[in-house]
Amino acid sequence: MGLANLVPGASGGTILLATGLYVRFIQALGNLSSFRFKVRDFIFLGVLSLAAIGTVLIAAKPIKLAILEQTMPMYSVFLGFTLGGLPLIWSEVKPASSTFLISLLIAFVLSTGLILGLPFSPPITSGPYLLFLAGLVGAAAMVLPGLSGGYLVLLLGQYLPILSAIGEIGEIFMTPDSHVIERLIAPCLTLLPVGIGVLIGIVAVSRLLKFTLAKNPQASFGVLAGLVLGATVKLWPFQRVIEANNTALTFRHYFPEGFEIFIAVLLALGSFCLPLSISFLDKKNQTDT
Repeated sequence: MGLANLVPGASGGTILLATGLYVRFIQALGNLSSFRFKVRDFIFLGVLSLAAIGTVLIAAKPIKLAILEQTMPMYSVFLGFTLGGLPLIWSEVKPASSTFLISLLIAFVLSTGLILGLPFSPPITSGPYLLFLAGLVGAAAMVLPGLSGGYLVLLLGQYLPILSAIGEIGEIFMTPDSHVIERLIAPCLTLLPVGIGVLIGIVAVSRLLKFTLAKNPQASFGVLAGLVLGATVKLWPFQRVIEANNTALTFRHYFPEGFEIFIAVLLALGSFCLPLSISFLDKKNQTDT
């Protein structure tokens, strides 16, 4: 989940859905935001958050370089992993009703239209208000499978400033000295409005999702499946970064060679099997216990 939220086009919510943890995640967030405190919710969200935050701090700089220099392998892996969540959604709703199929179609059309229709002209500046907005919409998308928080932050022109600040904090902790506090001030001030936006976005969307999943699971899972399918449009592996400045990344699609297609398919198939394997092992552990 931490890795996915660093990659424009990949979705942290999709990772949770693909590993069978999504419903539990939404229920735990909904309970906390409604001030219904349960020990197991704290433990679940605590372990998940520590793993995600730790991964973000450690991997922010390498992921940034990988997106710039190894776009095809990165996006092939996330494409396969994203599609690997669909069989798990199906297992939650089968036999699927017409409500599920209609909801899937509508969500797919809307999410694809949003991704393809948005003009790619991000702001060239950064500031507290834009950083807060980036945290707000990024967190809301992060909770929804198929919607990439990283991609929406990228559209707002705040992707590289946020990633640079996270990478700087990780580097400071990896190489501590007597000026640690002074060095932390600048990146922390950058991330403070982002954190406030993230908190508000996650609480608002999780409460809404908890309600809809309880009231109409077929329609809710249909929308989630449509969002996951729509996300694959942005995860097309054969694109490369043609421009990168302090706030924006610009991608361009290209026609792949035969060997590239083979490698992309191999990586996508391998990552497609991963969520299914995780789900199988989880069910096996539950059966054994």
